[in-house]
Amino acid sequence: MSNENNTPKTMEAHFQELFGYLDTKFKGIDKQFADVNERLSIMEIGSNDDVIAMLKRIEKNTITLNSDAEFLAKKLGKHEMTLNRLDN
Repeated sequence: MSNENNTPKTMEAHFQELFGYLDTKFKGIDKQFADVNERLSIMEIGSNDDVIAMLKRIEKNTITLNSDAEFLAKKLGKHEMTLNRLDN
């Protein structure tokens, strides 16, 4: 009978050891998830910054192109006026 009394304690100790092991593993997994979430947040912030920088570059290029188009339109208009005067 003393063997029967030791068996439940041994099983209980074994389960406690197993639960301790699982608890340690889950804490490690929780930390890994936290690290992944932090990296994703950093990537998201960096991605937003990249998009903003690209949009600013596009805006600058658009402004420059509009300015160039206006300049050329004025030059073309002047040349058209001069050609029109010569025709008349």
